[in-house]
Amino acid sequence: MIVGNSTSVIISVMEYKRKEEIIKQFYAKGLPILVSFEPERKKRLTRMICIDSVLVIICALYFCNFAAVVSFFGSTNFPEWLVYFHILIFICAFAAFIYPYIVSSGFKEDLKSKVMPKVIKSIGSIRHAIGRDIFTETELMESTLFSRFNKMEADDSFCGTFDGVNYKILETELALQGRKYYSTSFKGVIVEFDSNKKINAQTTVTTANDTDTGNKIPFAMIAYMILPIVAMSIPFLQDLDLVTRNPDILLMILPSVVIGLVTIFGLLIFNKKKFTDVYNKNNKQIQLEDVKFAKKFKVFSEDEVEARYLVTTAFMERFLNLTTSFGAKKAKCAFFDDKVMFAISTRKNLFEFGSLFKSLDDPKNIEFFNELMSILDMIDYFKLDEKIGL
Repeated sequence: MIVGNSTSVIISVMEYKRKEEIIKQFYAKGLPILVSFEPERKKRLTRMICIDSVLVIICALYFCNFAAVVSFFGSTNFPEWLVYFHILIFICAFAAFIYPYIVSSGFKEDLKSKVMPKVIKSIGSIRHAIGRDIFTETELMESTLFSRFNKMEADDSFCGTFDGVNYKILETELALQGRKYYSTSFKGVIVEFDSNKKINAQTTVTTANDTDTGNKIPFAMIAYMILPIVAMSIPFLQDLDLVTRNPDILLMILPSVVIGLVTIFGLLIFNKKKFTDVYNKNNKQIQLEDVKFAKKFKVFSEDEVEARYLVTTAFMERFLNLTTSFGAKKAKCAFFDDKVMFAISTRKNLFEFGSLFKSLDDPKNIEFFNELMSILDMIDYFKLDEKIGL
């Protein structure tokens, strides 16, 4: 116990010093760059509030005086102008609703494009690109974290080195696309780096309610199969006595309905049976001692001893922090081929440097810094194990 506690203290001290160094660099070099955009943020926010307020007031005056507006145009020689006036008000209402989003999105994009190259230099050796695939399809499928896909849409990607460890980060959407359907297999961020631990058997950590990687059948495909059944049911809904008067009609359409239903359920069962439990049939679920972590995540591995060696209490803490930083409800991790890969599912825009509605001089509001720090924290954990000889 004394040795274990000493080791924990060593790790904590080394982590603190490394984090303190990164934070100091960011405060000294990165934060001033962001703060310099604070006047621009306030200017855009003020302009947006003024314009949106005018649009809202115009719409409010219209609805409060609707009868007077109708009476006015009715008394003119051009009553048809009322239609154009209604269209104009509708455009004002729509603009008032969508304008804040447009301004906010534009500010985020401008901030990212102008600040990103400068700020990432203050954190370490990082290369940033947009729309670049940094993972191969084979590499992703070997991890067994993803369902089938044939299309990859990359957004932000980062490649860098932290404490001598090479890492890759990709914000992407994976999808299975056919001629008549499109199904999203994954949307979020993928992180990969080398593990200092030798991995003999694959171990997977996954959110408790996301323990398979089967492709969900697109709703459009199911609707396409159900459509004939619904179409055949319309006559019966319109005239309930139709079957009584013409019993032969039921015998004619019943086989088609049965075939349709059997096809739908058969496809669902086949899809579930074929692609469920992609974590290899030899894997078994590992029971964890940490009750809090076990409620949220499940661990599968071919080697229980190695799995417990990999999924330590310190790892669990950082994995929870990683999912929290990205605001994700679903997350997976795979140890394979001496690599560690994380798949964090989220539909929000990632790696943002700020918001139009939040001050830029507070690091807590900088999502990019918090998200990246959670990843570097995980890398640092494995590197520290190596340094102290675990």
